[in-house]
Amino acid sequence: MKNLLLPLLLLSFFKTMAQPDYIVSWEQGDYEPLVEYSSAFAENLNEWGYCFWAEEASFDFGFDFPFFDVVHQSMVLGTDGYGYFLESDEDYGLLLFAGSYENFGCYTGQLVSDWRYQHTSVGGEEVLKIEWHKVGIDDDIESDNPSQHSISYQVWFYENGTIELHFGNLDLGLTRFYELGKGFVWEDGEVYGPWVGINTPDESKAVYVGGLYNAPQVATNPDSIDVLKDLPPEGWIIRFERDMASHAFEPPASNLLAFNVFPTVASDVINWELKPTVPMGTYGIELCNQLGQILISKNIADYKSSLDISTLPNGIYFLHLKHRGQDMAKKFIVKHN
Repeated sequence: MKNLLLPLLLLSFFKTMAQPDYIVSWEQGDYEPLVEYSSAFAENLNEWGYCFWAEEASFDFGFDFPFFDVVHQSMVLGTDGYGYFLESDEDYGLLLFAGSYENFGCYTGQLVSDWRYQHTSVGGEEVLKIEWHKVGIDDDIESDNPSQHSISYQVWFYENGTIELHFGNLDLGLTRFYELGKGFVWEDGEVYGPWVGINTPDESKAVYVGGLYNAPQVATNPDSIDVLKDLPPEGWIIRFERDMASHAFEPPASNLLAFNVFPTVASDVINWELKPTVPMGTYGIELCNQLGQILISKNIADYKSSLDISTLPNGIYFLHLKHRGQDMAKKFIVKHN
């Protein structure tokens, strides 16, 4: 049996939805699987193989994402639903229906399950969507008699800092590794998830959701923690929304160079666009590979432009915007059809 390092973080339950730093809400909506997406599983297939239990990948938001009182451009997220930001020294800050998931084709060499992502917009806000698509429970898939079960859900990260969990089909009636009223259980009956919540790296602030999905207990005290004990219906949404009245948010100086790069997976041309808050002037643009080697360097004075990347080999690259000693980088992927 595998062991997970679970952060010990909270409880002190409240009936109210309002919390000091985030407002937690929940509602019934609709669930739509991602259609236009990239597969983090397929992108890492050569490294991971067909089994993705406890693997991690880095995701660029494509925008400045405020989390508590810090801005991030990217995060590290695990296939098990645990995530953190590089600035947090790998302490879990995101527990997103966290459990222990695996690809159903792990031992047959097939992409049966998937881990997908999409950069899009919702209601005028830029959004990064990540979907666990028809994944299974790791211990069940590894067992001698795997059951028929399936887990699908998405997490949406909004440009304004809102985080939403969107639940799809959670078919766990036949697996012995999930018990209604308890949650995910090991072979010995010990409960290990699913955890739903967010916290700061030093655990000084936390907001967790446990208990019943339609009458959840919201916890902010880092003394103990509870799991989500039952299964939300398809289309159920749990939302963490920043309470701006409790945030003394000051964008760092480097945000003066805020810009977007799109598409994040490109084949011929990469586009960049300065955000409206950036003062006009002359800026340096550098395109670098993963080794830090400068492949393209030029000065620009336009608010938006593009670069021809048709001759670059497939791989991960970084576009740097430089001005008066400041440097901001955005990662993108070159993937020729």
